[in-house]
Amino acid sequence: MKILLSWLNNWVDTTELKTEELTSIFESLGFEVEEIRTITPNYKNVLIGTVKHIESIKDAEKIRLTHIDIGTDELEIVCGAWNFEEGDKVAVATPGSLIRDKFKIEKRDIMGVSSHGMICSPYELDLWEDKDGILIINENLSNGQLLESCYTSIDTMLDIAITPNRGDAMSHYGLAREIATKTGKKTKNVKTQYNPDFQSTIKVNHGKNSGSSSYYGLEIENVKVKDSPLDLRFKLANVGVRPINNIVDATNYVLFDVGQPLHAFDRDRLHGPVSVRKAKNGEKITTLDDQKRKLNVDDIIIIDNDEPVALAGVMGGSSTQVTDETKNILIESANFDSINILNTSRSLNLISEASIRFERGVDNLFQENGLHQFINCLNIQKNDFMFSNITGTRVKSTKFEYIDFSLDNFENIIGINADKKRIKEVFKGLGFEYDANDNGFIINPPSWRHDLDREIDIIEEVARHLDFETFPSTVKLGNNFHQGKEWSFLSNISNKLINLGFYECYNLSFISKADSVIFTPERKLVRVSNPLDESQEYLRSTSCTHLLSNLSYNKNIGNTLKPLFEIGTSFISDNSQIDNKIPKQTKYLSFTLDEYSNSPDRRVEPRKIDIFYIKSLLLNLFDKELAIEQVSRPGMHSYLSYTVLMNSQKIGWFGKISESSKDYFDLSNDTYIGEFNLDLIQNEKTKIIEYDKISQYPFIKFDLSFEVPEETIANEVLDLIHENLIEYENESTIFDEYLDPSTNKRTVGFRIKARSYINTIEENELNSLRSKIISAITNTFSANLKDNE
Repeated sequence: MKILLSWLNNWVDTTELKTEELTSIFESLGFEVEEIRTITPNYKNVLIGTVKHIESIKDAEKIRLTHIDIGTDELEIVCGAWNFEEGDKVAVATPGSLIRDKFKIEKRDIMGVSSHGMICSPYELDLWEDKDGILIINENLSNGQLLESCYTSIDTMLDIAITPNRGDAMSHYGLAREIATKTGKKTKNVKTQYNPDFQSTIKVNHGKNSGSSSYYGLEIENVKVKDSPLDLRFKLANVGVRPINNIVDATNYVLFDVGQPLHAFDRDRLHGPVSVRKAKNGEKITTLDDQKRKLNVDDIIIIDNDEPVALAGVMGGSSTQVTDETKNILIESANFDSINILNTSRSLNLISEASIRFERGVDNLFQENGLHQFINCLNIQKNDFMFSNITGTRVKSTKFEYIDFSLDNFENIIGINADKKRIKEVFKGLGFEYDANDNGFIINPPSWRHDLDREIDIIEEVARHLDFETFPSTVKLGNNFHQGKEWSFLSNISNKLINLGFYECYNLSFISKADSVIFTPERKLVRVSNPLDESQEYLRSTSCTHLLSNLSYNKNIGNTLKPLFEIGTSFISDNSQIDNKIPKQTKYLSFTLDEYSNSPDRRVEPRKIDIFYIKSLLLNLFDKELAIEQVSRPGMHSYLSYTVLMNSQKIGWFGKISESSKDYFDLSNDTYIGEFNLDLIQNEKTKIIEYDKISQYPFIKFDLSFEVPEETIANEVLDLIHENLIEYENESTIFDEYLDPSTNKRTVGFRIKARSYINTIEENELNSLRSKIISAITNTFSANLKDNE
């Protein structure tokens, strides 16, 4: 994302920091600065002028003679543009001035008429890419004033890489929060005070089970669609947005300013009410690019009296678009489900700045502030617009689940002592609500931080803002981590092969159907839903074909044919599987050798590989008794192919590939391959893991505490809760347990966290679930519900 330092300074004062210092701060916070560009005028001595008179030129249909007042003089200039009229303010390059790329303007005769300069387009001044007409300036500026003094012509642009989990940082305001927390400065707040000129006339709401959690609107009357102020247009151009008009530019400004996407409707084309719903299968809408789009039930649409008028979060509809004739508008500020927006934008190939932000997560409590900032942007332009009150609805918010933050855990993981005072400063700067306890804090992350779910996330946030670069070079080791049995086993196999002269390969896990059936046709393939390459549409069932392709590539480019191996996962779909089970995943060792692969010294005559060499290799590799039996295999030599058994269990196979296989992979020499099931060799069985589909809808959360008999097993109560939530995705847990020694009364607290697979849980359904769980527990365990307050 591109930002401007002058724009960033609207939210946090960075004027005391050099660009290099600010860049270093961003990178220490995990935001890589990919480009730094100094912005300066690419022209010299260009003036503001007013078009006083326009007249035609004899025998010339495409050019006109203009009279331009530049304050100290009136110039006659021939111009071929037609997008201006008398009274307009324009940018004038007088004789001797320089424009883009240091092109010098001179007095010229055109069609027998003397032209004393040039009226410039944005492109000719290197402001933005617009060659179609001259630059019109709406501000009340003095004739003869230097153009570069009329806007922020000197600035610095930073192009910052924002990771996909940090949607909150995709704006100048979001990055200002990070800088302010790091430097101890304060960020400014959005101005939210204004006096509405009239009451809204169109009702707006977020709909029911619509994929929208918040939907607000602002009506504006007495609108005049025109060019935005030069400074605003220049700022947008330098963050990668083409200026359109004052309304569209203001929505884009708010997007890059505070991160809230907005959309403008022509209000006079709406009937109301305006709401949100899921599209019907096959429903169609014509978008702003005049393309008719066919929708499905996963797409979210904005409706006007149930008629589609926009593709939510992606693109507006042509039927309600703002034009030069628009007089009244409705501005939408909303939040939509990130998964739905992602699926829609990808399936229709409509990826925009707005859709990217919805995909990464928008603050669900910021919609009104986004509209306030839109009002502020237009008010700066001194328009005569009339604003309504802001109206709308949002899903009744449930509180974020609190996160326990232990100072001991922080010190164990990061390896430095925790400064409680500084940690509080970080929490405050990042907008965290917190309560201190004996061992640390209880944290409530802010609404804009969708990426914070666990204690380790909070530990990372604190470490980022404490500055990794200031940590001592040697820190204490908090935990005694060991490698683990599987890692040690695989590492041992890998090291042995490397010591024997093999080279390890890492190939992609995709394969074509033609490749997969050469050696393992019996393995049922797993198709990829959305393959990167249509020719590689399956997950690999074997790595042998990849290694032979690697060997062939090395041969064709003249590399020495070294022995190759790969340790990786193969994916097999067996017949016992049903929809809620993942494919069988097995860890295999695969290797390949050219017949002359084992000559370590170029001065020695190469010794050809044979079956006995590979047998000795396997005995060295696995350190166990092996039984080797001749067998016929697809793609292999008719009798030089073998199965390997360990303790009477088949663990793999090896042999020489057939002549047809050599031709398929374009290999000249005899070539040997092998594949071994490392899971079996390690005496670990592959298990098929069952899983439930992940819901797209938000969680509901609430706590219940019960007084139960002393002998009650808390996990049995939890099991009962799970039984009552069997139709929901649920992550309910025990969060508290207490036995009063004076009364022998036992209290157990349960945190209920669940969400539906088919809809957003509304208040009625929530109350019903709560009552059902309470009734089940009180009746089954003779429990009494305690007041959670």
